[in-house]
Amino acid sequence: MSLEKSLTELFDAERAALAAEDRLLAAKPKDLVPLLASAVDEAYRHSDHEEASLRLRRLALLCGQVEGSETADALIKILGFDDPGVRQAAGEELEERAYDRYAEFARSVDRALDSSIDPTALLELPHIISAVGEPSALLLLRRFLAHSDAEVVAEAIGAVAELGDPNGIAALRPYAADKRVVSVADEEDEDISATIGQLAEDAIELLQSGEG
Repeated sequence: MSLEKSLTELFDAERAALAAEDRLLAAKPKDLVPLLASAVDEAYRHSDHEEASLRLRRLALLCGQVEGSETADALIKILGFDDPGVRQAAGEELEERAYDRYAEFARSVDRALDSSIDPTALLELPHIISAVGEPSALLLLRRFLAHSDAEVVAEAIGAVAELGDPNGIAALRPYAADKRVVSVADEEDEDISATIGQLAEDAIELLQSGEG
C-alpha cells in the first residue's frame, strides 16, 4: 500500500469519526448519557488493554462535551485507568468542567470521595481544585487530606501548597507527624521517598513564606 493511499485512508477515517461523533452528540441526553456511562464500564472490562485505552480516550472527549453529573462521574472513573494518555485526556476535560461548572464538578468529587472508587482516580483531582481556586477549595481539599490512601493525602498536601491560602497551614498541621512513606518527584522529576509529615512541613513552610 502506498503512503498516499494510507494518508487518504487516515483522512477518511477521521471524517467518519467526526460524523459519528456529531450524530452521537445530537442525541437526547437521556439516551446518550447512559450509553456513555455503560461504554466506560465496558471499556474497563475489555481484555485488550490497547483497545480499552483507545475507547476510554475517545469516551473522555465525548463525556467532556455532555453536561451533567453522570458524565462528570464517568470522567473521574476514567482518571483511574492505568494509561497516562487516558488519564491526561480525562483530566483535561475535568479541569475544563471545573472552570465552567464548578458546582457540578465539586459534587462529583464529593461522590467519588464517598464511594469505593480506585484511589488512583483521585490523585489528579486536588491539583484541579487548586488550579481553579474557588473560595471553597480548601474545604474540599480537607476531604482529600483525610483520605486513607497515603498517595492521595500526599497529592492533597501539594495542592494545598499550590492553593496558597494561609488557612491551609492549620489544615496541614495535624499531618506534620504522619510517618507514612510515599514516593514523590523531586525537582529533577526523579522519584524519591518522603513521609507525609515531611511533605506537610514543607508545605507549611511554603505557605508561611507566602510562596505557595
